[in-house]
Amino acid sequence: MIVKLKRAVGTLPAIFMMCFIFLMSAQPADKSSSISTSFTKEIEIVVKVITNQDWTQEEMDLVAQERDKPIRKIAHMTEYALLTLSFMLALYMWEIRDKRLYIISFICSVAYAFSDEFHQSFVEGRYDSLVDVAIDSCGALIAVLIILAIANRQKRKCLTVKG
Repeated sequence: MIVKLKRAVGTLPAIFMMCFIFLMSAQPADKSSSISTSFTKEIEIVVKVITNQDWTQEEMDLVAQERDKPIRKIAHMTEYALLTLSFMLALYMWEIRDKRLYIISFICSVAYAFSDEFHQSFVEGRYDSLVDVAIDSCGALIAVLIILAIANRQKRKCLTVKG
């Protein structure tokens, strides 16, 4: 009973991330751009405060416009890194703990990226993009590499303590 509960709970983050990505992709282009632009402007306000810049509103809008696309792409990578990590958690709870954990998680994330782009092709003002699939896949790969690095570090630490 407890094992089944752990597996169910371990799967929830992946379901949440897939729903979040789906809902964000379901936004019409103008709504998506508006959300993205507001987020970018908030980041610019933080940057202005941290760097003690004396920007006018016009200058802030211009900088936000320039940084909007890179920030959107970083957001894509982050979403898919989190999706990959959540797939890893789910698979770990299903006791998949060898290299299949990384491979299956990565493949599931890339497959979801393709399906997300297909979904976007039906949304008003949006289109599908293989470039976005590649960017999403980079996020997934970064998550896999980070977890592999952490796992390898832990293995070396254990070997040092034992040896």
